[in-house]
Amino acid sequence: MRAPWYSPWKLYPFEAGDIDMGRAFMRTTLAIGMVIAAAWVLWFLVSAFLTYGPG
Repeated sequence: MRAPWYSPWKLYPFEAGDIDMGRAFMRTTLAIGMVIAAAWVLWFLVSAFLTYGPG
């Protein structure tokens, strides 16, 4: 399966001897999004248990 045209590997190709800020930004954004998503899932499960759980 080929990556779409907006793939960060095509938008921000590697250049030797330089820090790839575009790819670093994309990876950082993805990591922050994953942390926020995990926190939301945890909050959802805890609140659902407290609302509908036993007792």
